Amino acid sequence: MVLEHLSISRQHAQLTVDLSGSVCIMDLDSQHGTKLNDTWLKSQQQRTMAVGSTVQFGASTRRYKLLEVQKF
Repeated sequence: MVLEHLSISRQHAQLTVDLSGSVCIMDLDSQHGTKLNDTWLKSQQQRTMAVGSTVQFGASTRRYKLLEVQKF
């Protein structure tokens, strides 16, 4: 997904979903960081996201909310 903001890196963060439906996020050494529920993530440390979690990339004022996870 491409997000356009000066503080968002080209490869800013990684979101993954495993077969059980668990969603994880990891900051990829971005310059301006990634917030999960108002907490800054440490670079290269994967964190689990629950439904209802919000994510903010860099200094962008946009927040993204995980609404649901569809299992495969």
